[in-house]
Amino acid sequence: MIMLATLIFVPDLFSAHSDYIGTSTGKLMEIEVDPRVNALGGAYCGYVSDVVGYEANIAGISELAEKQIVVAYYDWLMDTSIFYGAFGMPVMKKGVMATSLKFLSIPDFVNKNEWGEDSGTISTGNFVYSLGFAYKWMYFMKFGINAKYNRQSFSLDGSDLSSFSSLVFDLGAQYQIDVIKVSKVPLLHKSPYQIKNLQLGFSIQNLGFTSSTDPLPIKLKFGMAYPVVQNCVVLLDINRNLYTLGSLFDSDYRFNFGVEYNYKSIVYVRGGVKLGYDMNSFTIGAGIQAQFGSFLSLFNYGYNAHDELGHINNLSVSTKFKKISLRKKYPVTQEKLIDYHYYRGIAFFIEGNIENAVMEWKKVLLIDPDHSDSIERIEEAQKMLKQRKEIVPEHKKLEENSVEDPYKGSTQ
Repeated sequence: MIMLATLIFVPDLFSAHSDYIGTSTGKLMEIEVDPRVNALGGAYCGYVSDVVGYEANIAGISELAEKQIVVAYYDWLMDTSIFYGAFGMPVMKKGVMATSLKFLSIPDFVNKNEWGEDSGTISTGNFVYSLGFAYKWMYFMKFGINAKYNRQSFSLDGSDLSSFSSLVFDLGAQYQIDVIKVSKVPLLHKSPYQIKNLQLGFSIQNLGFTSSTDPLPIKLKFGMAYPVVQNCVVLLDINRNLYTLGSLFDSDYRFNFGVEYNYKSIVYVRGGVKLGYDMNSFTIGAGIQAQFGSFLSLFNYGYNAHDELGHINNLSVSTKFKKISLRKKYPVTQEKLIDYHYYRGIAFFIEGNIENAVMEWKKVLLIDPDHSDSIERIEEAQKMLKQRKEIVPEHKKLEENSVEDPYKGSTQ
């Protein structure tokens, strides 16, 4: 078992160049550790909505409205495992920032020289640290950028043998389509069929630099998330690894399919299939969401059945640090009204018409009482109005205490 991990991750220490350096680093960056992502067959690019699985598409974390922490464990390739932790929080008015650390754990092993003799103990280390930012524009468009720093090192009996590092960037976007009208299907629909709330995602990953002689592949991801019914979502991802720009139109594409069903946002059941990979697999998993005081926690489990690599299990816990209500999603028409009144209020505020701005934001609260941006804007505006009222009496006092013109009202 140790030898399998050795063949994949450890370079030929007696040569100046290794074919495994870039492969190992790229593989660690590519693996989605969170069991929710894995249980859905890796199809998550169009479905990211918080820190869970945000490596699939950094743009999705812009939906996060409170602080969140994720801790995950990935039991991979028998003797190897991956530990993962991530934290995200809202910043500014519409932005969200997230950071994560992924660490690959490989047991030490005895190295053999060319005569088959023991030549010492080899230790390895490989980790990826990331820092990302995402922004939501209106209600339908999200953007994000994620910076990842990776370091891979090898040592023999405590002495450094070699080390490699890389700094790369991910760019992501998500777009929500309200309604798509499809021509009516004979014998099935009397009226044109409508596709509602289709979410699209796109991500390009690993743009940057590496000190290894093996370049990291540029990864393209395109994803779709479609709620077929209220509590069931169907997912599709298309992935392509580019080693050269000319390979964009080659046939080496990978497809990920996933389905998630939830019961009242408490119990989640998931399944997925991967196609086009070296070792195809099916995936299953489940999750439970519960409120503990001021913490909303989600416990996830994922299972991967590979053709030849055996079984892969992973667990995670994600917690949001705020007592929140699991309110239903508002219809698209209401979401548009929310954005209309909110941004109209901002326009009034910029013009200095604070009273009308407050009225517009209060209209938002009539639709969504928990709209945090409108609540903050109203509080800010009311403070400004209060300051104005405190200034007015001072002017009146000056007018009352001013010296009256002795010639006022006199005639010549």
